[in-house]
Amino acid sequence: MTEFTSGQLAKLSGVKKSTLRHYLDVGLITPTETTAAGYQLFNQRQLYQLYYIRFLRQLGYSLPMIHTLLKQANVTSELRELQQQVSQQVQHLQETQQTITEILALQRTEPLNTVLFHEQPARQLRSIGPEKATQLEVRNAQALGEQRRLQQLNPVIYFKKFGETTVTCQQTATAGEWHLPTGTYAFKQIAVTDDTDLTQAAQDFLRDPLLELASQPDLLIYENLVLSLVYSQDVIYTLEVRLQ
Repeated sequence: MTEFTSGQLAKLSGVKKSTLRHYLDVGLITPTETTAAGYQLFNQRQLYQLYYIRFLRQLGYSLPMIHTLLKQANVTSELRELQQQVSQQVQHLQETQQTITEILALQRTEPLNTVLFHEQPARQLRSIGPEKATQLEVRNAQALGEQRRLQQLNPVIYFKKFGETTVTCQQTATAGEWHLPTGTYAFKQIAVTDDTDLTQAAQDFLRDPLLELASQPDLLIYENLVLSLVYSQDVIYTLEVRLQ
């Protein structure tokens, strides 16, 4: 077999000399021969071992675990387990990429402080108390943390029928106390820092000339949980009114 010095081995394997010295110190790599002058020599076996160590380090394996694997004659079962772990990591990264794409697309198509119009399907609203609203906000926070569950977000809705007081609600799949029919709705995304900002923004929204088709507008206010991920200094709320 071809023999290499430590410097040649480090260069061929792409490992720093200091890293190779550490691997020698902890027993991951053992020279095939030490000359009378004190030079350590290596062959292809140590070179392949270094390739394998680099591979396992890139996958997050600790040096003690790598030391154990190097002592085994066959690591097929470990590699199969590793293959499954990598597949899961790839899937998670793909899902994260999809989430980021959706967030950026939403930011592009629904800019702040701009009245837009969308067709909405029929929806049912049910009133909820403070405790239920808090539980709903906690579930939404957990879903945001997991990222892959953005489709499960169900924001707390503040619903104000024309001429009546505001009611705290949530959307429900079953028949609720209020029915929002299919139709064209005006939307506006706003950034607020407190309740005063939100109240003023809602009043300005209802006075917008673009809403003149809604003679007695019923107002929906809810946090845009996805867009709020983009703006770290503010909370983004959606204002929504059905046009007649």
